[in-house]
Amino acid sequence: ESDIYNSPAMRRLFARIVNAVGSCVMGLADPATMVPWLLQLGGRHIGYGATEPQWQVVLEALHLTLRDALGAAYTPDVVEAWNRMGSFIAHVMVEGLRQAQEAAARAHGDAASLVSRASSATVASVEEPEAEALAIH
Repeated sequence: ESDIYNSPAMRRLFARIVNAVGSCVMGLADPATMVPWLLQLGGRHIGYGATEPQWQVVLEALHLTLRDALGAAYTPDVVEAWNRMGSFIAHVMVEGLRQAQEAAARAHGDAASLVSRASSATVASVEEPEAEALAIH
């Protein structure tokens, strides 16, 4: 979209991010639930083509948004709290992304291995009868 400031898609994305951050703040009392949720959320980002460096961009965008929205209320203590929370969220989500990437690589490797084994079995089944036929004649 040409106007990202008035983009409905960007507004929806921002609402999702703010909702996720809010859920994390509320989840501070129950990290045993929050961490698996963040890992899963980070893992889902493999489908979006997300990369690790993009998390820093999102964190910086949120920092600037909070600074602008809160104005004078965005005190050094709030900045420090946000930096800690944002870094924690990003760290766990990136770990979830890494786990999803590793699982996808294993699945791809397994699929490639299956194809390779199937191809080898097909070649062997074609070659064996021919070898037997040659041996008989």
